[in-house]
Amino acid sequence: MSLNTNKQISKNKKEKNNNSSNIKLELNTSNIKQLLGNSEDIKYREIVLNSDKKISVTLIYIDGLVNSSDISNYVIKPLIQEECIKNAEDSNEVIELIKDGVLYYSAQTIEYDINNVISGIMSGSSALVFDDQNISVVFDAKSFDKRQISEPTVQNATKGAKDCFVENYRSNTATLRRKIKTADLTIENIVIGKQTKTTVAIVYIKSITNDQMIREVKDRLTHINTDNVLSTQVIEESLCENLNNPFPQVICTERPDTFAGEVIEGRVGVLADGIPFGFIVPGTMVQVMQASEDYSHNYMVSTIIRITRYLSLILALTLPSLYIAITTFQPEMIPTNLALFIAKSREGVTFPVAFETILMLIAFEILFEAGQRIPKTVGQAVSIVGTLVVGQAAVEAKLISPAAVVVIAVTSIASFAMPNQDFSNAVRLWRMIFTICSSILGLLGIVAAIILLVFQLSKLETLGVPYLSPYVSGSEKDIIHDTVFRMPIKSNKIRPPDLKVKNVKRRGD
Repeated sequence: MSLNTNKQISKNKKEKNNNSSNIKLELNTSNIKQLLGNSEDIKYREIVLNSDKKISVTLIYIDGLVNSSDISNYVIKPLIQEECIKNAEDSNEVIELIKDGVLYYSAQTIEYDINNVISGIMSGSSALVFDDQNISVVFDAKSFDKRQISEPTVQNATKGAKDCFVENYRSNTATLRRKIKTADLTIENIVIGKQTKTTVAIVYIKSITNDQMIREVKDRLTHINTDNVLSTQVIEESLCENLNNPFPQVICTERPDTFAGEVIEGRVGVLADGIPFGFIVPGTMVQVMQASEDYSHNYMVSTIIRITRYLSLILALTLPSLYIAITTFQPEMIPTNLALFIAKSREGVTFPVAFETILMLIAFEILFEAGQRIPKTVGQAVSIVGTLVVGQAAVEAKLISPAAVVVIAVTSIASFAMPNQDFSNAVRLWRMIFTICSSILGLLGIVAAIILLVFQLSKLETLGVPYLSPYVSGSEKDIIHDTVFRMPIKSNKIRPPDLKVKNVKRRGD
């Protein structure tokens, strides 16, 4: 068979498949069964409405996803017992009675498209199908097990709200509504994921948020082409400008108060069904270095805490590389007593400073990853064994020096001071780059790494907002008020200018 013949056959098959997919099936029980298959949990119940058994309908639902009690009491019971339905002459009259409110269920819609009915059933609704009219009444009677709202597990709060997002999408929107009671709060739904059909909500305040930013977020989410939306990365990658940069461009939070605060600032929030986190865009470095609790303490205390975080960032990023550069390339920079102590502690150590430091960093990453993956009941034991027993044994065996252990310990503790775990992960990656550069070029390598890092951060933008905003685009007043320094609330009257919001005043003056 020739190549052209094969191409023609493939083309014909493709056209046939496209034509068959475009065929619109009639809305009836038989076609619904054909589309849903023979799954055991999909229930079909035929109900006879009038006394002479001329009118019958089929109730279709998925066992485990609906509230059976509500369906029985507010749908099936009225259909069988109401006199007006018993006296109806045809199914069309029954449908009109349902439209007029003869059933006791408020959350109901009339559907004429079989695809909408299938989507509703798979989402947990119940469908009452009238085969002779090709019409269905869909009842939103979802009811399934869900995790109760509890304290945050990742972003702990000592003086703040104790609730967190859960996997149930509607619970999250309700929590948000309780915190933001303005009528301007808008929640728009879209469905993404060819197989999972995940409901994703775009959250914003229409009187504040920039319209262009809203349209851009909608466009990026609607163009997601994937089978499933089961992880946070699907949402984050669709909203990121540069996937080759490890720093978080989308702020991921499990705390509704943090999410609500950012939405009120003029940013756009995203919530996805089945994911217990909210997403905020655009993300900036200032956001990831702040915590919602900063606004629960006195402004002077919060300022000291923020300065401590930035110092911790510098230590976590540069301390191992500085230790290598100074001890290996510029030992004259070290005070004499300290230099003698380091030299004495390294007596008998086989490996050079650079190698032992990199080895310790890798060991720390392994311990950290092990602590993340193993059960919580044994996580503390692994940390104790890894840090105390193995570390002490390595020092006594002259595999590493005590000074290297101290440097890596301080670095590790400083990295835990980052409020955002995604940002901390990016710092861990760049710390290794700094360490390698200092191992090759000493202090010159650190300077080169700093220049490369600043260049990467300076060119990074999300939805037109610079990642280093307001350091690179704001005024001196913007930089002082709510970045490293936290001024009194009454002095923060203006929203971030880079967001280009409709209402720049925070206090409504």
